Formats: sequence, structure tokens, C-alpha cells
Amino acid sequence: MKVSSTITLPNSLTFLRILLTPVFLVLLFSDSSFWRQVSLAVYIVAALTDWYDGWVARRFGYVSRWGQFFDPLADKVLAAAALFALIVVRDFLITGLRTLAEYRGQPIVTSRTAQAKTFGQFVVIYYILILYVARSVPFIEAQYGDIIATLLDPPVLFGMMLVVTLSNVGTGILYLFDNRKFLEELPAVKFLSKFVATGFFSGYSPITPGTAGSLVGLALYGLPLFLYPVQYSIIIVVVFFAGVWTSAQLERQLGDDPQIVVVDEIVGIWISLFLVPRTAWPIVIGFILFRVFDTFKPFPARRMEGLKYGWGVMLDDVVAGIYANLATHLLIFLIPSLA
Repeated sequence: MKVSSTITLPNSLTFLRILLTPVFLVLLFSDSSFWRQVSLAVYIVAALTDWYDGWVARRFGYVSRWGQFFDPLADKVLAAAALFALIVVRDFLITGLRTLAEYRGQPIVTSRTAQAKTFGQFVVIYYILILYVARSVPFIEAQYGDIIATLLDPPVLFGMMLVVTLSNVGTGILYLFDNRKFLEELPAVKFLSKFVATGFFSGYSPITPGTAGSLVGLALYGLPLFLYPVQYSIIIVVVFFAGVWTSAQLERQLGDDPQIVVVDEIVGIWISLFLVPRTAWPIVIGFILFRVFDTFKPFPARRMEGLKYGWGVMLDDVVAGIYANLATHLLIFLIPSLA
């Protein structure tokens, strides 16, 4: 690429937006009310460069591959400066994916859902930023301090950030799903898929790989993350969908429901132990019952097993896990001493 085709006005504005991000952060967290107000102006200027460089590029035809790559990257840098670490991880993951796709000549087009996410993200940032700066201005604080305090009430901010976080995670999942064919071709993704689908390679056990996968799930169940029902539920949902995707890849290579795929057993054992007392007997009973139900596959598990694209692999064990969970709770209810 020629230098002359790179150093254009839109690209210069994109680069300026990246440079203004650390300036914004330094000013925002200064002790001076004046510099905090300046930080708001810096942020607005930086955000306006995004609109202006896009308009100039379209109006005068200054479109380059350099700009197509760095313009969205600059947006991510600016947004990430004002959002929490979880959102930062998601944004840079997708940016890394887009970078690799661009390098390979397979550019990823930003979806309308992602654009709506970015718009909502900036709305929340402006909301918090303007109120935070306004609170540091003496005459505004004197007249509207109570209103600002209400608008910055922790539950309000938590709700807004929760929506932003969920939208980031959701669009991130959509990005991965829409570009799954590109991802599946990457050697690192192939290795990671096999690593997940085989339960850290426990599926290669020469003796009862399903039981070996269940034991891996039982070992992970001992982690502190599984102490809290909400986190426990999220882990089950995330690993379930990861299992659908990774097992589908191995099915295409090895045929329907390969024996080495045991991520379904891991999810199944987690479901069987959900909200079960974390003492020896309930855990042992839940484990045994899951293996029994997984073997005999009561209705509708066997029917689920026939589904394609990884769904059958996962759903029959989900059914077995639900049966085992209900049976374990029933036994504890009938024999309280088990708990």
C-alpha cells in the first residue's frame, strides 16, 4: 500500500481519535473540576471525528483498506476507555477477529445489530460522563445535586451497565456465529474445539470415556464459581452452546455423536447437581443417577439424540441431567438424612 493512499484526512482523524483517548482519561480522573469539564469536551471532539471522517471518506471517495481497519478500531479504543473490563475484552476479541479476517482478505461487515449496540454503548457513556462532570461544577451541584445523585444512583447505573454488557456479549456471540465457517478454519480454533468437545481430552480415555467426562465435570463442580446459582446457571448455558458448536465440528469429521465427545456429559452432570446440597451423599447419588439416565436415555432423551449439528449430542444429556436432578431432590426429600 502506498503512503499517499494511507495519509488521508479521514485516516488522520482516525489516528487523532486514538491519540485523544489517553488525554480524555487523564483529564477525566484529575482532581480539578475544570479539567474534568475539559475531558467531556475532548471526548465529544474525539467522537465527532468518527462521524466527520466517515462523511469525508464517503463524500470524496477517500476509502482505503487502512481506514476500513483502523476506523472501527479507533471507535473501540475510545469506547473501551469508558467501559468496564468485560466489555473491553469482548470488543478487542471481535476486533482481533476482524483484523485476522481483513489480513486474510475476508473482511467482516459490521451488522446493524452491532451498530445498534455501539450506539447504545455511547448513549450510556455520555449519560454517565455528562452527569459525572456536571456534579463537579459548583453551581450545577448546588441547584441540581439531588437530581444528579438520583440519576447516578448505583442501582440505575448497574441496570444500564448490565444492559450494555449483555448487548456486548450478545453481539459478540452473533459475530462468532455469523463467521463460524471462517473461525472453524483456524488451527487454534480447531485445537480449542477438540479440547472443549473432548472434555480436556478425557474423551480419549480407553475405558468408559463418558464416565471420564462426567468425572471431569464433577472435578470442575468443586470450583468456587459453582457456589452461586446465578453464576452456575450462566456457566451451564455458555458451556452448553460451546458444546453444540464444538461437537458439531467433530461430528462433521468423525460421524454422528463421536465417542470422544464428552462435553455433553460435563454439562449433564452439572445439571444433575444443580441446587443439590454440596455434601458427599447427594453428590454421589446425583452422579450415579446421571450415569444411569444417560445410559438408558428415558423419553425424550433418545428422540433428542437424533438431532443434527451438535444439538442431539448435547440435548440427550441435558434430559438425563434433569431426570437425575429431580430424582436426587426427591430422594433427599424422602430421606432427609442423606443431606
